[in-house]
Amino acid sequence: MKKISSVLLILIVFLSISVTADYSSGLRLLKEKKYTEAETEFKSLMDSDPDNFDYAYHYALSLLNQEQEKQFKKGIYNILKIWEKKEIGFWDQEYDKTLRDPFGKTLSRSGIVFCEALKANNPHLLRYSIEFQTYFKDVLYDGHWGQWRDRVTSLKEYLERIKGIDLNTYNVSEDKKGETFITANIKFDNFVISIRSESFEYPLRIAGLTFNNKDLFYLSERSFGPVVGKLFLKNDEIKLKKVQNSAFKEGEYIIYEIKYGPIKAGYSTMTIPEVMDLRGYKVYHCVSEARTSKFFDFTYKVRNKYESFFEVNSFASLKYIENSKEGDREKYRETYYNIDTLTGKYEDTEFGIAPNAADVVAALYYVRTQNLQPGKVIEIDTTAGTKNYKLEVEVQEGGSINSEIGKFDTYLVTPKLKYESGIFRAQGELKIWMTKDQRHIPLKLNSKVIVGSFEAEIIDYSLNGAPKSYDKLFK
Repeated sequence: MKKISSVLLILIVFLSISVTADYSSGLRLLKEKKYTEAETEFKSLMDSDPDNFDYAYHYALSLLNQEQEKQFKKGIYNILKIWEKKEIGFWDQEYDKTLRDPFGKTLSRSGIVFCEALKANNPHLLRYSIEFQTYFKDVLYDGHWGQWRDRVTSLKEYLERIKGIDLNTYNVSEDKKGETFITANIKFDNFVISIRSESFEYPLRIAGLTFNNKDLFYLSERSFGPVVGKLFLKNDEIKLKKVQNSAFKEGEYIIYEIKYGPIKAGYSTMTIPEVMDLRGYKVYHCVSEARTSKFFDFTYKVRNKYESFFEVNSFASLKYIENSKEGDREKYRETYYNIDTLTGKYEDTEFGIAPNAADVVAALYYVRTQNLQPGKVIEIDTTAGTKNYKLEVEVQEGGSINSEIGKFDTYLVTPKLKYESGIFRAQGELKIWMTKDQRHIPLKLNSKVIVGSFEAEIIDYSLNGAPKSYDKLFK
């Protein structure tokens, strides 16, 4: 038995020495730039231990440094396979130390990194292919990482869904040297993206990314939020729209009773107490309040108030106030929007907005002004917090509804997020029944939650200021 154990021990030691020797040999071959031989060494090691990060990483390096484009692409693929095994800080260090040269050996190789990273929706790897500070110095706020991450996702969505492109089927042309910069093309069948480097210095990076003389990131963010305001400023496309409004006016008050199943849970309002001047613009001051009934106050007391200030012609938001008190939690926040510079500000955070961007309250009033028809889809650039997104509102037949203010034929209006990012995702489902007359009064709202649904039904309506029911319920 002891003899067998000794033999096993000798075999284990021998194998360990053999693997160590192969690994050292592979590193030596990399140092000597014998990349094909190094590939063989590290492939053998990786096959013997697939979970070993060092083997897999050095195998990828041996591929990235070879001349053949096929091997280079294979190297990128293997980098992506092991990407999640290390923190971003590790990859930043390796980029500066090891990856910068193979990634930027030619502009076309930077283009390949761009395509593979975009396909994998890996914004950090994609950033290594672009001359980041040069390219975005005029359009990206302080190199904000969240904006860059969302921008990459937007571009991927734009190419795949709007242009119908299979991101797997691309090729990158060889570099063409001009008088002041180097150019190349990324081709997806007949779709061509022009890239260029503003420097002849090695390593090369993509500093331009255009399609039909317009920036691709700009195009993608017109279809998928979030939208950075400076992109619009750069392209001179700030135009406040003119909304024809015959649906409501100053002094409109709508009062709702909220039910949770058969239980009366509380009351809410949608009111326009005044039209006022704000920073040189005439704005609607709209207030939406919600409060629980006395019965629910004992279990979970709610006193919420949301105020929207939006320009009377364009419905672009200038200010939004959220003052919520739910149980033991309280939140108060004011967000300001500058529709001249297309920027928003919340506390010390500045962010970009789209032209005519509406907050959630203004968006609902905007829908009321539209020519609603079954099958119609209304798109609205919307802002909430420090984020922007595209809102799609679908219109269907809603049937006839008997309400406290009369019987009306209705449209069923369903808002849906066209683009979801980060915490701004569709939460449940919201349905709104609006009258078919020119006022498009929201008669009923239904919101599904995790368990059951809440329903708000109109109980009072006034065009001449606060009705008695408002004073009784909210004063």
